[in-house]
Formats: sequence, structure tokens, C-alpha cells
Amino acid sequence: ATLPSSQATVFYRPPSLAVGMGCRRGVPVDELDALLMETFAEYSLSLASLACIATAELKRDEVGLQQLAARYGVPFVHYSSDQLNSVYAEAPTAADAVRPVPSHRAHSLVGVWGVAEPAALLASGAAGLLAPRHNTRRATIAIARRPYSEETS
Repeated sequence: ATLPSSQATVFYRPPSLAVGMGCRRGVPVDELDALLMETFAEYSLSLASLACIATAELKRDEVGLQQLAARYGVPFVHYSSDQLNSVYAEAPTAADAVRPVPSHRAHSLVGVWGVAEPAALLASGAAGLLAPRHNTRRATIAIARRPYSEETS
């Protein structure tokens, strides 16, 4: 729908989107940013709502991820293997919640059932994913929205 040009329009874009990301060692920031932008565009999301970049503790020193968080001026957070794996033990809280799918490949490589999806859920506090895992050859992304509550508004 198009609004008449005489109508003022206000878009409220609170920082409500937690992005979980994982990648191979040495993936440059521009490659990670391209994945971020493509995924946000696919889901019609605004980068102005980006709240944080989240990943696994073992990726805390990954320069590309650090630079991506700095590029957008958002916190770079990381979670232990136990925290990431705990997400898979939780029962879904809503029938329609998009839950993470365990990755046997990730578990065999680094001992976690996933990075992007559980990191996004942990960082957001959401029950389900807004955008489930998307992969390129060298990186993975998932997005969750922080739940709205009267206390946080």
C-alpha cells in the first residue's frame, strides 16, 4: 500500500533482532556482511533493528565477526558450548515456534549441535527463530526477535 505524499510516516525500528553467526576461520567481514544483508533483505528486515551479533565462545576471537559487530555498532556476544547445547534440550514453548535443528556436522567438528540458531535464541530470549539457519560455503546465520514486553517498552 502506498501512502499519500502528504501523510507523515514514522517507522519505529527498535534494536530487537539478535543475529547468530558461525563461520570458518578467517572469513572476511565483507563476506559476513553480505550474508547478513542478504538474509535481512530476504526476510524484509531492517538493519536499523540489529541488536547484536552472537556466536560460540570458540569464535570470540574471530576477527571477521568482531569487525561485523563493530561495523554496525552492536555488541558482540558469545556463548559456551554448554549454553548453546542447552537450547536443544528445551521443549518448544509454542507450537508455532521455529526451533533450531541440530547439526551433526557441527557437533562432530566443534562439539556443539549448532552455533547460529542457538546463539540467536540465547541473545534474544525468544522462544523461536524469525529466520532459521542460512548457510553459505563458509558462514551460517540465523535471526531471532527479542520478545516485546511491557517492562522493556
